[in-house]
Amino acid sequence: MKKIKLYMILGLFAAFAFVGSAHAQNAYSAAFTTSITYQNVGTGPATLVFSFYPENDGTAIPYDTTLAQNAGGSLFVGNINDLTPGFNGSAVLSSDQPVVATMVQISSDSAIKNRPLSNGFSNGAPEFLLATVLKNQFNSTTRFSVQNAHSTSVDLTLEFYNASNPSASPIQITHDNLPPGAAKYFDMGQISQISASSFNGSAVISAVESGTSTPANIVASALELSTNGVAASSFEGVSGGASTVYMPSALCDAFGGQNTAYAIQNTGTTTAN
Repeated sequence: MKKIKLYMILGLFAAFAFVGSAHAQNAYSAAFTTSITYQNVGTGPATLVFSFYPENDGTAIPYDTTLAQNAGGSLFVGNINDLTPGFNGSAVLSSDQPVVATMVQISSDSAIKNRPLSNGFSNGAPEFLLATVLKNQFNSTTRFSVQNAHSTSVDLTLEFYNASNPSASPIQITHDNLPPGAAKYFDMGQISQISASSFNGSAVISAVESGTSTPANIVASALELSTNGVAASSFEGVSGGASTVYMPSALCDAFGGQNTAYAIQNTGTTTAN
C-alpha cells in the first residue's frame, strides 16, 4: 500500500526546552514542547513512522509505532530519547493507513495556561500565505515556520506586506537550500530587514526547486505570542483564498468577555473590495 504522509511543523519556538519552575516574563520569551495527537482513520491497523528533522537539516530521526483502526494516540516530543533538549524542527508522519494529526504546544511556564493548536498538512503548495504577522504590534510578536513538503531541496522567497502602509513595496527576504522534510523558523522580532520597531502585516511565501524556477511544495504555520502577557495562539497558513470565506465564530464580549479579531489577506493579483 502506498505510504500516506502528513507534514508537521513542531514547536514554533523550541520543540522542547523545559526550564523547571522558572517563569518567563511573557509568552514570547517562554519555551514550548510539542505533543502530537494523531488518529488512524483508515480501514485497518496502521504502521506509522515519525521522521523528525532538525531545523534546516535533511537528516531524519525516526520513531516507529502502530495504531489500531479508529484509535488515537499521543506522542510527547520531550519523551523521545533521540531528540536532545532545545530541539527545533519538523516532522513527517508516514502511514500505510490514512491518519490525521494535531500539534499541541505546551509551555513549561505554569503561568501560560492555553495550549496553541495547529494541524498537520496532507500536502503542500508552491505558495503559502499568512494573513497576519506581527512585530511588537498589539502587544504580540509572531514566530512562524516553513516546511519543505517537496522531494528536493527548495529555495524560499518571503514577502512581507505592511497593513499600515498598503502602498509600500513588500519587504523581501530569501532562504536557499531547505532540505526535504526540514523547516526554517522565522522570528518577526529578529528579521533584520524589518527594521521598524513595530510591524503589522501579512506574508506571502513561495518556493522553487533549488537553483531553478520550477515551483516546489511547502507548508507553513505560525505562533502568535504576547510580549507583555501570557497569551499564545497558533494557526496554519493557507495555500489560496476565495471570494467568499465563512467564519463560524464572531464574538463581542461573549462567554466572559471574549472578542474576535479577523485578519483578512488579499490573495489575488488586483485590488480587492
